[in-house]
Amino acid sequence: MDHWLTWKDGALLIETPALKQPKLSLWPFDLQEGGEWIYQKGENLVREVDGRQEVLRKAAGVRFVRVGEDIEQVRLIGHLEFLGEEYDEVQEYLGTIVLLNGKKVTVLSGGKTWSTDRGKVTVRGKYVSVAKNGLTDVWNGEEVFTVNGEGYVVGQVSSRVVFREKNGIVREAGGGIIGFCGGDTYLLGETRGRTVIWCGGSVRLLMRDGWRELGKSASPLSCSAGENFAVIVGEETTITNIFDFSKVSGLRRVYRSAVDEKRAFLTSEDGTLGILDVSEEGGEVVNVLSQVTEGRGAKLAISGPGEVKIGNELVEVAREDGEEMVIEVEPRWLEPVVGKVTVENMFWSSINEVWIEAPPPQVEVEGVEAKVAPLGKYKYGEGNSVVFLKVHYSIPGAIGCSLIVEAMGKSQAFIAKGKGECSARLVGTLSQPSPFEVRVSLRRFEKVLTTLSKTVTPTIINKPDSQPVRSKSRWGNVEEERTVWTDGEFVWSAISRNQVDYRGVLFRRVGEYSEIIGGGWRKELGRCCGGEGNS
Repeated sequence: MDHWLTWKDGALLIETPALKQPKLSLWPFDLQEGGEWIYQKGENLVREVDGRQEVLRKAAGVRFVRVGEDIEQVRLIGHLEFLGEEYDEVQEYLGTIVLLNGKKVTVLSGGKTWSTDRGKVTVRGKYVSVAKNGLTDVWNGEEVFTVNGEGYVVGQVSSRVVFREKNGIVREAGGGIIGFCGGDTYLLGETRGRTVIWCGGSVRLLMRDGWRELGKSASPLSCSAGENFAVIVGEETTITNIFDFSKVSGLRRVYRSAVDEKRAFLTSEDGTLGILDVSEEGGEVVNVLSQVTEGRGAKLAISGPGEVKIGNELVEVAREDGEEMVIEVEPRWLEPVVGKVTVENMFWSSINEVWIEAPPPQVEVEGVEAKVAPLGKYKYGEGNSVVFLKVHYSIPGAIGCSLIVEAMGKSQAFIAKGKGECSARLVGTLSQPSPFEVRVSLRRFEKVLTTLSKTVTPTIINKPDSQPVRSKSRWGNVEEERTVWTDGEFVWSAISRNQVDYRGVLFRRVGEYSEIIGGGWRKELGRCCGGEGNS
């Protein structure tokens, strides 16, 4: 359903075209649970309590209206009819229904009805004005009063009723002239004792020398004015200005608005509520509480309500909700950077730049040692060479980096966070026992941040003079002898192979019987068919 905002008895109420609804107060805040709703949904008259719906009536081509405690129908198809009387025209505005025929005007609003002789009808909020014969009868939902002159009441400020004559003059009812508006006129309120109106798409403030335009707005129902400021919703509802003799811009998607002394109450078309306290001094939306240190990211305090998005220059580590949100971030590449933090909600978006510092990561290499056995093999890997080293590091931030050690075409990776050290051992193959390069690099999100390289000359390890270990094995008619020397780290081996007689064939004449015993089985050779000789 559509909705609008109304101040009544010091409370800001949400009103809808429902035939019956609970009292919903935005200020003081009181949204009643379990209240009864009765409203029209298509052809159905629906009753809803606690989210449960039931259809009370169903009728095509009618508008259900409330008269007192009864639900009546206005027939819209064919003859326009209400309570047995025919009408020529129907008008609807913010829950108010106006029926007109050649003789009279009938107004239906809030369960109450009012009828008067036919005249020119204008509805402005709760005021229904019927102008005729040099006078204007006005119904405010409670009582009827008459204003001299033909026109319509646009609203009320303080105790003064503001009236627009048909010639465009805007004045107090029974009082002096306020100004002039040649188009449709709506009263938005009073700011700093000055009348604020909506006039044909223009929001105007009355100054001593005439009207001052505050902005353009397509909908007067979206704008409002209070004692200290005015809310002006732009023509395409993409921007809203808060006017208090300066402009605070940046609001959006405002559908309806209302103000009191220091707050602006804003609703979106889907019913989202936002409350803006314009009396608070505008401060930074994002404040840097601390910078990046070893093992910790920078901390940001977010004072604006809404979803927080971190730009690509930064990486979010953690966030904590409280009276204000605190987010821990660090530069993506661990270098000083201007990062972007966007705070966004239904009505408001703020892009903030923050300077985030980070000390550079530190890497040191010590104890590099390399060995190569040209004719041997390293005992604990594939290759004839091995390099040992120790890496000390100090990494700012909480996420850390990948620490990569590379040598002889091989690599080993570690996760480096905070301050610490790691020991690397790489096993490879060197065709020549010549010097080679060892590289240590820090990588983060696929980018190399820093690289160290050292050239190391390997120590040549020769076969020891110790007593070797020999072993034999045989496959078929091949006998292999392996001789192995080791110094605990490297292994040298010599292998010799010799062919020997194969003794697994048994020769017998055809027809002879033999018994073979061994391996837990027994078998007899039978007589071969056809022919003589050895087989």
